[in-house]
Amino acid sequence: MAPKRLISDKNKESGESASVNEPQHSISGFTGVTLGAQRLSEEAHSVGSLVMTRVSAELKMARSLVRLAEIQATLHEQRILFLRAQKRELEEMKAQNSFMSDT
Repeated sequence: MAPKRLISDKNKESGESASVNEPQHSISGFTGVTLGAQRLSEEAHSVGSLVMTRVSAELKMARSLVRLAEIQATLHEQRILFLRAQKRELEEMKAQNSFMSDT
């Protein structure tokens, strides 16, 4: 913050101004701390991004595995239904053949 300047009647004509002493906040001692904090913040952001990427990839893989399991279960169910229908047809054919051979 810039120091405030008071202009007295005496200094008005000459264009000079008097300084009022205000507390100045020096950040020169905090520059190392600020840079260190900034580096830590960037590193935390980087690690967080890496973790999020890993979690995202694992979630995507898990979704793929679930979808694969669903597809395999559907195929298994369809195979069972097909085999039941085939068994029923074979039993009907067997019954017709035994009926014809009895006559």
